[in-house]
Amino acid sequence: MKKEISIKTNHDNFELISSAMFMAGADGVEVVDKQDVVDVLSSSKNWDYVDDEVINAGDDVFVKTVLEGDESEFLKRLDTALKSLNLSADIEVKEIDDVDWTTEWKKYFKPVHTKSVTVVPSWIEYAKAEGERILLIEPGHAFGTGEHETTKMCLDMMGDVGGKAVVDVGCGSGILGIAAKICGAKSAYLCDIDPMCVESSARHAKLNGVDVTVEERDLLSDKQVIGDVVFANLTADILSKLSDGICDHISDGGYLIVSGIIDSREDEVLTRYLGLGLKLVDKMSLKDWRAFKFQKI
Repeated sequence: MKKEISIKTNHDNFELISSAMFMAGADGVEVVDKQDVVDVLSSSKNWDYVDDEVINAGDDVFVKTVLEGDESEFLKRLDTALKSLNLSADIEVKEIDDVDWTTEWKKYFKPVHTKSVTVVPSWIEYAKAEGERILLIEPGHAFGTGEHETTKMCLDMMGDVGGKAVVDVGCGSGILGIAAKICGAKSAYLCDIDPMCVESSARHAKLNGVDVTVEERDLLSDKQVIGDVVFANLTADILSKLSDGICDHISDGGYLIVSGIIDSREDEVLTRYLGLGLKLVDKMSLKDWRAFKFQKI
């Protein structure tokens, strides 16, 4: 049985606590700090989702490590290390399941069925039905596995993309653009400002044997990119910023699918995009999330 050793501290002292754990012989430490999330949200490269409970959490920081076997000697060394740094701390020890965490997370991913494709983790043996379109995925750091309501709504609202040019802005793992190609799109242009997402999208395109264009850039920096179907699965704040120039990237009669909108921001985003002269042709709700499909008239 493995043991988790945890110390509650604050943002000012977590580095010293981490040092004490390493001095005591820890192979590695985990720092759980709300401020890390706040810093990401305030950065220019934030296109992610976060639960409000994280932001509203207290200011405590937790420094953790995991040990195998008897922890008594480690705790003695840790106490000595803390005293040498003039620190005092309450140390919590709890047993955790002895599992292989390098593979344990895989059991939580299952095939996701949508109106356009079925998203299947690459390690699962899946017998597809006749006519079923399969999109293989290897979940990693980039957002987009098909499980999140925001992504699933985009896949459900995609419609017939046969022979059309598709654009996915803020592509994450590339799932939307790749799904469009699997469903017969003429072309798919994917872009993201996060290089990790660009790498993930390119890897998934190769995994699925489809040809897409993936670039690290802000869509608004290149008005030459035009889509018959444009996906923007982002956040309400980013969608608001994107709205200033998004119509330049939609072909006449083309469609824009926006998602990633928490219910409390629904009216705000809808009003903004209707104000651009777009016509609302479809909308979806899944749990607390909203998605809209517009047409450029």
